[in-house]
Amino acid sequence: MASFPCTIQIRCISRSYKPRRDCRAACRQILESRHNMAASMRQQSASRPCSSTAARFSSSSSSSSRVLAATRCHTPAAARRQQQLLQPLFTPLQQQQQQRRRQQLLVVYAAAPDSAAPQPAGKDAESYDPNIPAVDQDFDLLGAEVKRLQEALGDQLKGCSIYLIGMMGTGKSTTGKMLANTLKYAFFDTDSVIELAHPGESVADIFKKYGEDYFRNCESQVLKELAPYKNLVVATGGGAVSRPKNWSYMHNGIVAWLQGAPELLARRVVAEGIEKRPLLFGDGVSEDEAYSISLQKLQQLLEDRTKYYENADVFIDLRGYGKDEQSGAPTAVVLHRLMQAVHEKINQTEAERESRRQFTIDRAGEVPSLKVQPSPNAAQPAAEE
Repeated sequence: MASFPCTIQIRCISRSYKPRRDCRAACRQILESRHNMAASMRQQSASRPCSSTAARFSSSSSSSSRVLAATRCHTPAAARRQQQLLQPLFTPLQQQQQQRRRQQLLVVYAAAPDSAAPQPAGKDAESYDPNIPAVDQDFDLLGAEVKRLQEALGDQLKGCSIYLIGMMGTGKSTTGKMLANTLKYAFFDTDSVIELAHPGESVADIFKKYGEDYFRNCESQVLKELAPYKNLVVATGGGAVSRPKNWSYMHNGIVAWLQGAPELLARRVVAEGIEKRPLLFGDGVSEDEAYSISLQKLQQLLEDRTKYYENADVFIDLRGYGKDEQSGAPTAVVLHRLMQAVHEKINQTEAERESRRQFTIDRAGEVPSLKVQPSPNAAQPAAEE
């Protein structure tokens, strides 16, 4: 076994891991504190006459209009601090980027719908397809369902970790980050952890320099370090399932298999870049040949690994409908399918445990004590004589 150039140890979390506060709540507190400080400064400047020059700026009379007062300070440093307090926390461009990011992360806190979701009306009704699940077509309904599952899984999981397995191109890292954000878990990508242990080297460089066996050893070491902890979402490498000891680590939590057709995975791999996939492409591969080569190798890898992937607890289909047929289901839809599958798996396990508790003891009154009873077969020869 090759020796590791450095030891991979996960020490950034404790066994009693508590997720960090919601970033939006922290930003809201910072924004409110800045507005309160600005308001107190304006009141002080208005109540106390100042001999220095004062500049007042007023905006239009709208809901977001403000009147900011800027007075001359004693030192340039104090003037800069005052100017920073009076400036908004985020620019309009940053606010738009955050809004798009929130939509992508599905942080939707709408009320849960009724038992039967109504069919979209207006323009949405024209494009509504009854053969496609409603959550795949209605973003509001999808967000409400994710919120409902988030509350249900919060009570059911009880800190149980979730491990994502699957072929390259299934979106384990992207889905894992979104799932960790939704469940308030910590997220780990085994490939990223290995790259941190090898500064300045990517996964492709590690494959090329040390070989696949060395990389798999590092991957097993990362899973071993993460196994004792809870409240984790771990995205594993595509070949991590080939080692039995990795399953002993992953079975400390729930293992979810993201499965997709080789054609879909080949299109995604080529779109992401062939230089990131050392197992598929060698040197001198053109972009025109990339799809055919990746499709052929992905089919072979999937055939070899399917027997390992089938040991997962839940299976998640990446198939897309309508306009998403070629690119696969969006990440938000995959997140909903994953959470729904985990929720159903937990309910099924609890039902099986409850059924095993419901049992009856047959012939309970025929043995009054634990004394040894003579065998009825032993008395038959004596009776025949």
